[in-house]
Amino acid sequence: MKKSIIAIFALILINVASIGANAATYTVSKIADTNDGVCNSDCSLREAIATANSTIANDTINFSVGGFSTSQTINIGANGQLTIANNGSLIIIGTSSHLLSISGNNLSRIFSIDSGADVSISNLTVTGGRASASLDLNGGGIRNSGTLNLNNSSIVNNLAINTGGAILNNSGNLIVTNSTISGNSAEGGGGIYNNSNSTLTVSNSTVSGNTASTPNSQGGGLFNAGGVINLINTTITNNSIPGEDAGIHNAVGTVNSRNSIIAGNFAGSSPQPDYGGTLNSQGYNFIGSPSGTTAITGDTTGNILNQSARLAPLGFYGGQTMIHTLLSGSPAINAGNTETSPTHDQRGAARIGTADIGSFELNNTANGGIFVAALPNGSQNIGYNFTLVPNSGPFTFSVTSGALPNGLSLTTNFAPSTFVALTGTPTQSGTFNFAITAANGVNSNTTNYSLLVLAPTAASSTVNGRVFTQTGRGLANAVVVMTNQNGESVRARTNHFGYYRFTEVQSGETYIFSVQSKRYQFASQVVNVSENLESLNFTAQ
Repeated sequence: MKKSIIAIFALILINVASIGANAATYTVSKIADTNDGVCNSDCSLREAIATANSTIANDTINFSVGGFSTSQTINIGANGQLTIANNGSLIIIGTSSHLLSISGNNLSRIFSIDSGADVSISNLTVTGGRASASLDLNGGGIRNSGTLNLNNSSIVNNLAINTGGAILNNSGNLIVTNSTISGNSAEGGGGIYNNSNSTLTVSNSTVSGNTASTPNSQGGGLFNAGGVINLINTTITNNSIPGEDAGIHNAVGTVNSRNSIIAGNFAGSSPQPDYGGTLNSQGYNFIGSPSGTTAITGDTTGNILNQSARLAPLGFYGGQTMIHTLLSGSPAINAGNTETSPTHDQRGAARIGTADIGSFELNNTANGGIFVAALPNGSQNIGYNFTLVPNSGPFTFSVTSGALPNGLSLTTNFAPSTFVALTGTPTQSGTFNFAITAANGVNSNTTNYSLLVLAPTAASSTVNGRVFTQTGRGLANAVVVMTNQNGESVRARTNHFGYYRFTEVQSGETYIFSVQSKRYQFASQVVNVSENLESLNFTAQ
C-alpha cells in the first residue's frame, strides 16, 4: 500500500512538472514599457518577459499584428534592462527589423541574458543601449552569459564605456546569423567583445561602422579576449579605431574564418591593419591589410590578401538588414567556396555559380540572377519615406531601369549628411519594379527593387456586442477574438457587464469571431463586415 501511494505521488509530480513545462505564447500588444506582473490582452514586452521568467516552460513572445504592423519603437531605458532568466527557453519573434525597434534611449542596456538561459531573438532592432557604471560598463546593447541565437536583426548605435558596444559575450555561446552589427562604440570591441570561455559564431552577417574609441583601444569590429570566434561568409568593414587592428583584434584565443571579408577598416582617414593576432584560416578569406596578423595558419586555399574589396556603402539592398554590396571588378566575386558557403546570402538571395566571398552574393538580372529586393509597402496618397543608404559618401545612386510610381522620387545629397532615400507621396497604386545603380565613377552595382503601393482602402467599421452566460447574465473578462482571412487576430476583453468593442475594422472583409472563457463554451461566428455592426452577441452553450 505504501509503495502504491509513493508511486501515485511520483506520478502526480511528473504530471505537475509536465504541465509546468508546457510551452506558452505571449503576445505583446503595446509599446508602453509597463509592468503589472501580468501578460494578458494588455501586455508589454517587459510583462511578457517577466511572465516567461516566472515559469519553467519553453516560451515564445510575439507581437500583435494590429499594434505592430507599422514602424514602432519600444523605449525601455527609464525602467532599465530586460533580464532573461535561466528558466526554460525563450523565443522572441519581432515583426521585422524595419518595423520594430527596442531602444534603451541612451539610458540603459537593452537585454541581459543570464547564465544557462537559452534565448532566440529575431526580426527586430536593438538600439540606443548604453552600459553605464550601474551596468558594469560592458555590453551596450546586449550582455550574454547564456546561449543566444540572434537572427535577421540589427544591433545598431549602442554604447559601452568599456567593452562590447553592441554585445558583450561573457562566458556565453552567441550565434549571429543574417544580421548587422553597426554604429556601435566601446573602448575595446566596438561591435562585439568575446570574453574568455565564450564562443561567438557569426554567419552571413555584416559588422560595419563600429568604433573602438580610446587612443590605445583595439578591435573596432570584434575583439577576442580568450574565447573562440567562428566567421562564416561574413563581411567586416568600415570599422574604425585610433589604435590598432580596426577590423578584428585577436588578443588571445582562436579565430576560425572561411569565405569572409575583413577589409576596408581604418583609423581616422588612414587605412589600418584589418586583422591583428593569429588567424586560423579555413579557406577563401579576403583580408585587405593583414600587416597586423601574427600568422595565418590552417587552410590558406583561396585566400586573397592586400587588395581592395570594392564595396558599396552600407545600405538596404534587400532582406531585413543592411549590407555592403560588391562592386563590379571586386576580387571577391566568384572567389569563394560554394560547398562551405550557406546556400543564400544575408539578404536571402540564392548564391549562384561560384559563391562570392562575404555576406553578399551578386544576384541580379545583369549577371543572370533573379533576386529582387522587396521594399516596405506604400499606400496611394499617403507619404512614403524609406532610407536606402544612410551615408552614400562619394557614391552616386540613380534609377537605371524601370520607373518609380508617380509622386515618388529618389532623393540624394541632403546636408550635412549624404543619404539616399525614396521619398514623396505616390499618386498611383500597383507593383513597381525598377533598378537602382550605385557608382563611384569606376565601379558600380545594380540592385533590382520592387515596391507595392496599395490602393486606398475602404472606410473602417466598428463591431460591438455582448457576451452572455447561459442564464443571460453579461460575462465579464471574456476574450473575444477577431481573425481575418490571413489568420491575423486581434482581441478585445469584455467589461463588467459583458460588452466588447472592435474599432477600425477593415470593411469588405470576412472575419471569424470567437470567445475564450475558462468556464464557458461558445460557438464561433463567421461575419462579412461591410458596415458598422451592432449587437454581435454570444451566448454560452
